[in-house]
Amino acid sequence: MMVKSAMVMAAGLGARLLPLTKDKPKPMVDFKGKKLIDHALECLVQMPFEVIVVNTHYQRPSIQEHLQRYYPTVIESFEQERLETGGGVKNAMHYFSGDTILVVNPDIVWLKGIKSAINTVLTAWNPDQMDCLLGLIPQDHFHINTSKGDYDFSKPPYISWIASRQSAAFMQAGVYIIKLDQYNQIDQRYFSNKLLWDRIEQNNRLAGVTIDDHIFDIACPESLEFACEHFEEYCHKPS
Repeated sequence: MMVKSAMVMAAGLGARLLPLTKDKPKPMVDFKGKKLIDHALECLVQMPFEVIVVNTHYQRPSIQEHLQRYYPTVIESFEQERLETGGGVKNAMHYFSGDTILVVNPDIVWLKGIKSAINTVLTAWNPDQMDCLLGLIPQDHFHINTSKGDYDFSKPPYISWIASRQSAAFMQAGVYIIKLDQYNQIDQRYFSNKLLWDRIEQNNRLAGVTIDDHIFDIACPESLEFACEHFEEYCHKPS
């Protein structure tokens, strides 16, 4: 496996999920008998990654204690101030092995489990042709999202951001691979990964791969309730 490092993004405030996140970060919210973050970590620790990093900030003690069950396989990268998604990865650069990283958003619940999505992205990754590869889900497979689409294929495997969003066919699905040298090109300490994706797209090196699955975005109490009520129902629907 060419990608030696993985990172789970867990430093956000989870403000939209209040009051469930009043005393814990969003990845520590329960879903189907386990914490959201465990759906990702239990998969990642069984894969041949040399390094797995979890960034923390909001309500750190809650998640810090929980991560001890994965010690020493999982490393914590603490952020004293919120650095956003791109800044969070850049802050953890000294932990990573290799020149590429797989990034996972633990707020996404996958019907087939996240392992299938990770394997799809790893299989499609081609560093000679890409600087970043985003896992994509068709809009009608992305449940309880408040926004529209994100991307569409321009010249496959390459993708383009659709500014209007209403006409975009795919949502970015929270699983992607990116070359670490891209972060060295950003001087800011606080920035979003979207800034990098835009730069990579301008260089015609932003690729996408469609993941055959359905996902639920655990963004607010209502979306969590919907996922809890309908997860099994979607599991038994034909693809």
